[in-house]
Formats: sequence, structure tokens, C-alpha cells
Amino acid sequence: MLEKQNLETKSSGSDVAAAFDEFIGAFEAFKDSNDQRLAEIEKRGAPDVVTSERLARIDRALDELAVKTQRLSCVKFQQTPCVRSIALV
Repeated sequence: MLEKQNLETKSSGSDVAAAFDEFIGAFEAFKDSNDQRLAEIEKRGAPDVVTSERLARIDRALDELAVKTQRLSCVKFQQTPCVRSIALV
């Protein structure tokens, strides 16, 4: 008799939650860095190069984390068309 192989949804759910938590943490860092950049613009008329580079790195990380979170969510809820549309991004 062949046994059905069960997929573990519990780990998938925790993966989604962990990815979302990571995204939220990066978003908070983005907000803080952007506030610092705006304060520098108000004070000096231009942002510090280091602050601008940090903001750009966080922005790239946010893009990657958004795609990761979306992919994990689609897999968890078995939304194949969603996964295909993400691959095009």
C-alpha cells in the first residue's frame, strides 16, 4: 500500500511569519534612515552620502523581502498564478 506524502504547512506558515517580521524590521529601519535623511536636508540643505547609501541598501533589501514574503504566501495558500506573476517581476 502506498502512503500519501503529507506536506508540512506549519513550517511554511512560520516561514511566512518570519519573512514578514524581517520585512517589518527592514521597513522600520528604512523609516528611521529616511527621517535622518530629511533632518539632514533641513539642517544642511543636502543629505549625508552615508545616509543616502544606507537608505538605498535598505530599499533594495525591502524589494527582495517583499518578493520573498509574497512567494512564501502564495506557496502557503497554493496560489500558483500568484507565483507565476511574481516570477515576471
